[in-house]
Amino acid sequence: MIVHQRLANPVLLLGLVGAVWALENLARHRVSPGLRSYLWLTWLVIVVEAVIGLVLALAGHRPLEGIHWFYGAALLLSVPVAWSLTGRGAGVRREALALLGGSLAIFLFAVRAMGTG
Repeated sequence: MIVHQRLANPVLLLGLVGAVWALENLARHRVSPGLRSYLWLTWLVIVVEAVIGLVLALAGHRPLEGIHWFYGAALLLSVPVAWSLTGRGAGVRREALALLGGSLAIFLFAVRAMGTG
């Protein structure tokens, strides 16, 4: 349980850093390969967090509020949904906006998940 709780803050910070980076990319009219990689690695951390949460739930440790499940699922979907919004041949601006939205979603859903866990 402690590992799940301790990973919450890094997920929150990863979302915030991703949002700032995506905003910088948007301002410079580009999308750096580093940002793309960073968001996929952030998503992998979220996947690990979700797996730990599921193991805890199966062991009988339930979240304080049921809505925690929604926020966990929303976190898991944040990066894949952002990537799906870029589409094939999407312009730089559209991709940067999608990655910014995905990063902000990570940050905001992490805040809410922490409050309901």
